[in-house]
Amino acid sequence: MHETFAWDEAVDEGRVKTARRTLLNLGRQLFGEPSARTEKTLIAINDPERLERILDAVLNVKSWKALLMIK
Repeated sequence: MHETFAWDEAVDEGRVKTARRTLLNLGRQLFGEPSARTEKTLIAINDPERLERILDAVLNVKSWKALLMIK
């Protein structure tokens, strides 16, 4: 059981890192370079489900600010 928890945690960490990297790449293409504050805010998001919601919305918002307002 303990090994399963560690595995799930590692998988979630991988999902979070991948989502952040993808959001930064797409966001740069759509909205330009993020401010240092915006990038720091994005990197601080550790919830994989929230990051997935943000990814789902990336093509429907007009700015970094709007993107990061998604909860």
